[in-house]
Amino acid sequence: TVNTYLSIASDFLKSLKNKEPTESEAISYLVKLQQVGKADNTIRFSHYALRRFFIVNKLEFSERPPPIKTQNKPYFIKEDIQKLIKNAKLYCDEQQKAFWIMSTIYALRRSEIIKITPEYINKKDQEVTRNITIETESGNITKEQIFPPHTIFIPTEKGGIQRPQFIPENLRKYIYNYNWDYELSKATMSVLFYIILDKCGFKVEDLPKHSGWHMPRRSAVTYLMQAKCDPISLSRFMRWKSQTTVPGASPMIGIYDQTEGIIADKEVLKIHPFLSLW
Repeated sequence: TVNTYLSIASDFLKSLKNKEPTESEAISYLVKLQQVGKADNTIRFSHYALRRFFIVNKLEFSERPPPIKTQNKPYFIKEDIQKLIKNAKLYCDEQQKAFWIMSTIYALRRSEIIKITPEYINKKDQEVTRNITIETESGNITKEQIFPPHTIFIPTEKGGIQRPQFIPENLRKYIYNYNWDYELSKATMSVLFYIILDKCGFKVEDLPKHSGWHMPRRSAVTYLMQAKCDPISLSRFMRWKSQTTVPGASPMIGIYDQTEGIIADKEVLKIHPFLSLW
C-alpha cells in the first residue's frame, strides 16, 4: 500500500516541475488525468491517495470531492440503496434478489452478471477444484480453477481480474437459492433493472437519464471510498486492472495470488456500507 501511495505521489510531483505541491496543483493534475481519458475510478482512486499523501505530509487538503463530471453518470445515494435493498428483500423474486446483490455488493456490470453459471459457485465449507469455461480476449477457454470455501467466480469485462470472491454468510441464502441457469441478454437485463426498481417503489419516469446497472456499481465505489477503504483492497475487491486504476504504478501491483484476493474481500466487506442491509 505504501508503494502505491508513493507511486501516485511521485507521478504527481514529477508533473509539478519543481513547483510547490498544493491542493490546487493536485486538482489540476486530476483534471489532466480526465482530459487524457482516464477512467472515473482512476481519478477517484488518485484523489483519495493524493489526499492521504497531503495529510501525512501535513499539507492542507480539503474534503471536496474529486473533479469528475457526473451529470451523465448517475448513481444512487445511500438512502436510495437502503430503500432498494429493503424492498427487494420483500418484493423481488430469487433471481432479482441474487442479481441485486451482485450489483449492490460486488458492483458487477449487467454483462458480468449474465455470465455467471452454476459451476462458478462453491457452496461448500471446503475448497474445491473444478474445470470452468471463461471468456478471454482471445475467446472462450476451459481452465482448472480452485474455489476457496463459499466463493463465487466473477467473470469480468474490460480486462478486469477474473477470480473467485468470498460470499459472506448473510448473502449465501440469496445467492445459493437462485440456480444461475438462465441465459439472459443485455437488453433483458436492462428491462429487469427497471422491473426491480418498480417493485422497490421507484418511479421509472423519475430516474435520471442514462440510468442502469452501473448506478449501484458507482454507489458501492463512492461509499467505500468515503468509508476510507484501503485503496489496494478496494482495487482487488473491484477486480480492477492496476495500470488503469493507479497512475504511475507498476502493472505488477495488480498481480496477486488468490489468497490475497480473498483477504481483500473480507477486509472490504467488513466496512461495506450495504452488506448489513441484506
